[in-house]
Amino acid sequence: LMDRSARKRRATQQSKAKKIEGSERPEVSDNDGNQSNESVCSDMELQVEFEGKAILEQDFDGIRQLLHQLFLKADVDINELVELTISQCNIGSTIKLCAGEEEEEEEEEQDEEQDEEEEKEEEQVCGIATVINLTFHKEKPCAMKLMGHLLNRSKEHNSGHTKFSQLLEKSDGQLGLLVNARFLNIPPHLVVPLFKSLRSEIEEACEKGLPYNFQHFLVVARSHKMPIAQQPKKTKKAKMSGEEEGKLIFDHFECELMYQESVASFSYPVSEESDSVIGGTWSFDDQEMKPFRTVMVIPATALEKVVKMLESVL
Repeated sequence: LMDRSARKRRATQQSKAKKIEGSERPEVSDNDGNQSNESVCSDMELQVEFEGKAILEQDFDGIRQLLHQLFLKADVDINELVELTISQCNIGSTIKLCAGEEEEEEEEEQDEEQDEEEEKEEEQVCGIATVINLTFHKEKPCAMKLMGHLLNRSKEHNSGHTKFSQLLEKSDGQLGLLVNARFLNIPPHLVVPLFKSLRSEIEEACEKGLPYNFQHFLVVARSHKMPIAQQPKKTKKAKMSGEEEGKLIFDHFECELMYQESVASFSYPVSEESDSVIGGTWSFDDQEMKPFRTVMVIPATALEKVVKMLESVL
């Protein structure tokens, strides 16, 4: 692991390199739920800046919350996964809110002792992008539990289970778990610099002889399916492929692009596991959508293609 000063320098360098400005447009309503007459207020935009920072030890709880939203009540050792993520201090980034310019000036004026105390304070983690080598860590309990969980779900919900299991268990190349999670209101254009940075970090790690020469990435994405009542009549082919529940909609746009590049995929329902207080609910024409998790295997080379597609549309 990096020492504390090295971690801090790397976090500062990455945050400056990946600082991105986003905007949110709040809707102003009166007590009756109608739009307010104050049209000026309704046109206001809230400018928010985010930083891509190195993954630090104090990010444990924030990363755990994001992974909990992803895996819910599955028999997966989230704590060990987070510890493994943090131990890879040279791979991956978190998304955090930027400090304002005045705050940054004040922090620069503080002495070293006070800086160290502030460094220990926990900042809210709004998102994370990293990769864990499941092939290299296959003997670790968290990797074994994760693989077992996904293979069990595949047996139940995947008509292409044989191919999926071969990619996970019998592939000659390295398989990496691509962890891509963030709050729903974080804009997708933030993913571009994070994925670019991740690709660069993977390349640097490979040059140093570290085990990050991946052939495939395993992705678990949050998704929903539209109410059956809203769907057109299902064909026999759709039913055989497990798509009879409705059209698949991803929580994050980049996951849809990954899905298009996948060589194996399936979705399984998590309605009984989901917590609407934590994860929120989606609706379509006043009908609540069913939450799913979509598991996919994509070629490692597809990550660059996804980044280019994101750049072209965002």
